[in-house]
Amino acid sequence: LAVKLGAAQGQPLVPVATHSPHAHDLYLQASLLNQRSDEASLNQALVLLNEALAEDPNYAAAWALLSLTYVALADAYRAPNDLLPAMKAAAEKAVALDPTLAEAHAVLSIILVDYVRDFPAARREMDRAIALGPDSTSAHDAAAVYRFDAEHDAAAARVETQKAETLDPLDPWNFFWETQDDIALGDIEGAERAAAHVLKLDPKFSYGSDPLVDVYAASGRWQLCIDRAQAAQTSAERHPSLATAICHAHAGNLERARDILQQMEAAAKMSYVDSSHIAAIRVALGDKDGAFAALDQADRDRSANLMRVWAEPWFAPLRGDPRYRVLLDRIGAGAQAAASP
Repeated sequence: LAVKLGAAQGQPLVPVATHSPHAHDLYLQASLLNQRSDEASLNQALVLLNEALAEDPNYAAAWALLSLTYVALADAYRAPNDLLPAMKAAAEKAVALDPTLAEAHAVLSIILVDYVRDFPAARREMDRAIALGPDSTSAHDAAAVYRFDAEHDAAAARVETQKAETLDPLDPWNFFWETQDDIALGDIEGAERAAAHVLKLDPKFSYGSDPLVDVYAASGRWQLCIDRAQAAQTSAERHPSLATAICHAHAGNLERARDILQQMEAAAKMSYVDSSHIAAIRVALGDKDGAFAALDQADRDRSANLMRVWAEPWFAPLRGDPRYRVLLDRIGAGAQAAASP
């Protein structure tokens, strides 16, 4: 009790992130919005963070969260190529302002893996994030992304995701990503538990689709998938999900699956739609040529979801096709560079 903490250096134990209480309040509001999955909440987070940065342009944590918000909007709602310059610049600004901020290195690592596809640089940023913040959920999130997307190691990714859950058990995103890890590992019971927990934390959570719809589709429970999709569909969804269409196709409702596909393709002419979703539906309808054409478009669009094609069960029918290996080699070129001396 007699020890005077921090007295030796005359510095506070925790660095002051910003001297503006208003900027910090805006940052906290944006942090809460970032736990949601809908486009409106994420867009509002951008507004708040830009207001915070207008108050304090040197607020590194706000720059890092701004970058992460762009990452959440990419693919699901906005074209990755359109957002990449802003998301990368924000992450780099955060690192430049505070090189000791784990969250800044973490989001930069995610961008370098999923959009830039510079795996060696992403690995360095991930390692730096973990070293700086072993108790940072963002650092473990970045590690999970690297393990899954760069190393194709879903088991290692799940370990990192579960660490993030322990550190922040109230964030539904952690459990959403565990759902995807479990699906990749074939652990359907685990995936269903994780998906249920997502919806316990946020009953309206839907990112691409309702998490339980994804689980039912992955496990071949077609009618249960369709029923859940109908019950869960929210006004936030711009069109039915790829998982819903896949389930209709396998349940024999081919016209309904084609209808969803047509909705997506029509929407893609007006705004961004991830072409990997279109590809997955075409696989379910038996159109491999159309699926590969859509995957090539997703590659040109820099879709982060393309990095997960190797694990998603709806793409399994493509794995014996030589074009599948060519695709993986192309998007995984960064992994080969990472393994080189």
